[in-house]
Amino acid sequence: MKPLYAVIVLMTMICSAAMSSINSYRATESLIVSDLNRALEKTLEQKREGWMTPDTLRVYRKNLNLETLKDRAYLSYCLREEKRDGLCSDTLIWRNGEQVVAFKGYANCSVATIFSLSDQRIPFIFVLLTMLWAATYMIYFRRRLVASSTLKEHQNRLSFSDDHCLLMGHNGQPINFTPMQEQLMQLFLSAEDNCLSKSEITTALWPKKDDADETLYALISRLKKVLEAENNMRIVSDRGKCYRLTAEEQS
Repeated sequence: MKPLYAVIVLMTMICSAAMSSINSYRATESLIVSDLNRALEKTLEQKREGWMTPDTLRVYRKNLNLETLKDRAYLSYCLREEKRDGLCSDTLIWRNGEQVVAFKGYANCSVATIFSLSDQRIPFIFVLLTMLWAATYMIYFRRRLVASSTLKEHQNRLSFSDDHCLLMGHNGQPINFTPMQEQLMQLFLSAEDNCLSKSEITTALWPKKDDADETLYALISRLKKVLEAENNMRIVSDRGKCYRLTAEEQS
């Protein structure tokens, strides 16, 4: 996989984790406000006084479903709506004859508190997948880097000889390639990332042949044996899409 694609996948998973975490956080905020509203409505249904007493607050907290809010919630009442920090319920009007009082419930919840109440299992799974993907790609990239470095070392020990028209091995002796094998090696060594698609090979070697797949397979098979015997180099198939010239470190 190309580094660009790996980065795109990584950023997609990071964004997915962040978005799911934010959505869960917002859903928890809505749940808290809904609980404040329900508790306030239930409290005012039981209220008979025109003022707020300590017992009113106890009843209000008792009517809350979320245990975390029971020691963080408080009530406010006034003749007009007030603005305060934190999550709050809707303003509810209590009427007793000519007396009109506006009640509102509040919850002193920090970001950490709301986050702890929210369901972060899906974001956590995304985070684990992101870490797993990053670790897997780092291992894959490191192996590719080592293989590329090893291949360059092998390539540095290879050279073309004008006298013999053959590739020279690390011992200075010519490698006995057939003409077709030598052409294919030249294609691999000149290709970007030492990777060639089947169509690139068949077009270069057999431009007039309609179906050269069997011929290509036979050529690749014979060239593999020669390379592995002479220089520990290999030709590997990349998911059937292309062939890649690589090398392994000698033990």
